[in-house]
Amino acid sequence: MRAWWLDDGNAPTIAVAVPTAYLPDWIGPQDYPEAAKAARLEGTVELSWNVARDGRIDSCRIDRSSGHPILDQATCRLLIERGWFRVVSANGPRLRHFSSSYRWKLPPAGTAIPVPATGA
Repeated sequence: MRAWWLDDGNAPTIAVAVPTAYLPDWIGPQDYPEAAKAARLEGTVELSWNVARDGRIDSCRIDRSSGHPILDQATCRLLIERGWFRVVSANGPRLRHFSSSYRWKLPPAGTAIPVPATGA
């Protein structure tokens, strides 16, 4: 995961945005879109996102498509829904910008994809 500061023009601030997990922890095989599974679509999505002052991911951009919009859209949607950063700052948190990639890969035909557990 790459990260860099967004300069807002204020005096230097010591700020750190630390992910509470990493992309493979936020998105997994159980999240494979049904239509993509049925069509056996695979690909790697390169994306970037901004972390807001409260630690939530407030935007996501596809930098390089997987070649399949359904996989690209699912990656950003899940990242925004599940991604969370702990923001630590000396003078008030500033926005952070991160980028990474996620590879959607199906298991061999006939292998089950895990189903997420539901709470009772």
